[in-house]
Amino acid sequence: MGKFYKCPSCGKPIEQSNEEILICSGCGKKFRNPSYVAETVFESNVLEDDDTKVSAYGQRPKEVCDDETLRSKLFMKFAGNVSHDGLEYIVDGIENASRDTLNALNCIKLINPLRTLGLSIALGAFGVDRFYVGYIGSGILKLLLSIGYIIFAIIGYDIGDLLLLVLAWIFLVIIAVWFVVDVCTLFDAAKIKNSKEILKMLGVNQNTIDLL
Repeated sequence: MGKFYKCPSCGKPIEQSNEEILICSGCGKKFRNPSYVAETVFESNVLEDDDTKVSAYGQRPKEVCDDETLRSKLFMKFAGNVSHDGLEYIVDGIENASRDTLNALNCIKLINPLRTLGLSIALGAFGVDRFYVGYIGSGILKLLLSIGYIIFAIIGYDIGDLLLLVLAWIFLVIIAVWFVVDVCTLFDAAKIKNSKEILKMLGVNQNTIDLL
């Protein structure tokens, strides 16, 4: 007695054969023979059914980007998020990158320079912008300076201690200068950091990366 397969659409038994494509006599649906061996390896049992692609389970296959499409997506993803000096190296690297490297670059998480600028303006006094970019140590120091200023100013004003008030003003001046510096520089720093991460993944020489 021959072996039978169940039609994935209606469940009717279909006798096993050596044909690549089996057709259900009950519902007329086509599906790929699970035991068929061909030279081409298929990622899924996908068939042409009239003018639409369907799988043996009635699902549409996932869209797979070719290398050129993926490269175009990466160029759009990195545009505006990398430094001008690093852009030329990145473009050359992507053009010659392997499929695995392109897939890895597609998953990389970039620092948003515009978001960095917004954080610098809104919460820069508390070091939030530096935490976002990844400068944790200096972010903590900036936060401690702001906390120190608040504490010294409140206590100094409350008890009338001139020394504490002077310390509070010194802290305030440091914070104000640092705030202005970060507003002017962290936007570009975020782009440079993105560029270095991308170039590392592309296997660019470390000396070249350090020049950015």
